[in-house]
Amino acid sequence: MAASAGSTGASVEALEKLGLIGNHSYGLLCCVTVEDKFGDSVQLFQLRNPWGDFEWKGDWGDDSDCWTPDSKITAKWSSEDDGTFFMCMEDLQKYFSRIQLCRMTDGYKYSFFKARHKLGSFSMIRFVVAAPGGHHYLSINQTDDRCFDRHVDYDYSNVRLIVARIENPEAEEKKLIYKNGKMGQDRDIWEEYENLEPGEYYMYVEFDWPDNVQHTEFSVSCYGAAQTYFLRDEKA
Repeated sequence: MAASAGSTGASVEALEKLGLIGNHSYGLLCCVTVEDKFGDSVQLFQLRNPWGDFEWKGDWGDDSDCWTPDSKITAKWSSEDDGTFFMCMEDLQKYFSRIQLCRMTDGYKYSFFKARHKLGSFSMIRFVVAAPGGHHYLSINQTDDRCFDRHVDYDYSNVRLIVARIENPEAEEKKLIYKNGKMGQDRDIWEEYENLEPGEYYMYVEFDWPDNVQHTEFSVSCYGAAQTYFLRDEKA
């Protein structure tokens, strides 16, 4: 689990005064409920700056006067300068723009394919699920905004995904069986499949690139129980 602080250029200096780093990922370690000085329950989240120093200076930080002896025991509080600190729900929502949960499963297989399509166009990407099928995730990934200078006017584009199974992959005119669709405007959009049966599929990918687009590369990926393969299909 990870959380990232706000990333707008105007917020970077303000964040640093509070002991936070903009456009930077923190480990989200745990959540604990404590009582404050007035006997009210407060939800605290423990985060860690992977740099190992430079910590949150606001409420419930290491040097905050919000702590009581009992709340320190409950949260297993420590004053070490190790990059680890606590923050309440309200401040987490105020200063952090993203929380991500990464699911990993032993034995799952990962494959990906890089592609691009021009303004006003789309891509048809073919992939194969080897037998047996099972639980899988399909995702579309745009270039991370951290790859660009923060003064560059870059934003994630809206993207549409349609997945269809090819019923007769060897035929000249292929019959496609619609599976599902997804749309979103984020670095990653993904769809979960409880049972993606063996066979061949098409992923229809269409981006609403802005008129001034210069970077039209993206990738698609599959993570799941069975090995998958992406294929170039110029006739698609």
